[in-house]
Amino acid sequence: MHTGITVYEAHQRRRTGMLAAVCIMAADAVRCRELIWQLFRRDFFMQYKKSFLGLGWIVLSPLLGFASWVFMNAAGVLNPGTMDFPYPAFVIISTTLWGFFSNCVVAASRTLKAGQGFIDQVHYPHHTMLVKELLQAYANFLISFVFVSVLLLCFGVNLHALYWAAPVLVVPMLVFAAAIGLTASIITVVAMDIEKALGYLLGFLMFLTPVVYTAEDRTGIVKAILALNPMTYLHGCARDLIVFGRTAGADVFLGLTLSAFLLLLLSMKWFYVAEEKVIEKMF
Repeated sequence: MHTGITVYEAHQRRRTGMLAAVCIMAADAVRCRELIWQLFRRDFFMQYKKSFLGLGWIVLSPLLGFASWVFMNAAGVLNPGTMDFPYPAFVIISTTLWGFFSNCVVAASRTLKAGQGFIDQVHYPHHTMLVKELLQAYANFLISFVFVSVLLLCFGVNLHALYWAAPVLVVPMLVFAAAIGLTASIITVVAMDIEKALGYLLGFLMFLTPVVYTAEDRTGIVKAILALNPMTYLHGCARDLIVFGRTAGADVFLGLTLSAFLLLLLSMKWFYVAEEKVIEKMF
């Protein structure tokens, strides 16, 4: 009986092309789909298992943030700009989308740490944990989206038809977040400060992105920063399509979407090359 022989060579992964590396990682994810599903179910329900409110935290978190921004707007602290849409509804939709992006970045950054508990006991492709982490973040977003939709309908908010395309329109943000998080997951192993800094950077980036205000009528340095910030388009254009049914930067949105996919491919290649060396430092 003939058996296949696997040959290992020095720096073998470095010589693997980007598309070949991505295909290998995708094939591993398909082959390990049962493991991904079981870990997804375990971690998704475990995060609320010993919580009094349980899944209620998924909807409570955006509500608390929503209340604070509405209060600041009512107090005159915030200047959201002119819009033909109820500001409270605008805020809850926009912050839900931003929360999804932030959660995806943090989730992707846990790609290596997600399986750290059994990494020395089970042989599995470690990059498959990226799929599991992103699935968990996307599932949480869908639950929040359903809750927000019901809330808006109950208050009689007139929703555009494109609002229901939100689960598709957020995909570019997911891809961009995955690229950032996957890169951070490698760096975090050797520089743990990155994990702490990531949360602060995401919080600061939110203020540099038109999340609770519109980009129109901005002048000076604020306008320049918004123009250079990719999230102005990946988040802002998706939000405007969902809320208003139109956006002024559709061409930039499409261009950045393609760039986000390319960036993810590059980060997957780098992760594939660095994965084994980095894992050695985890013990």
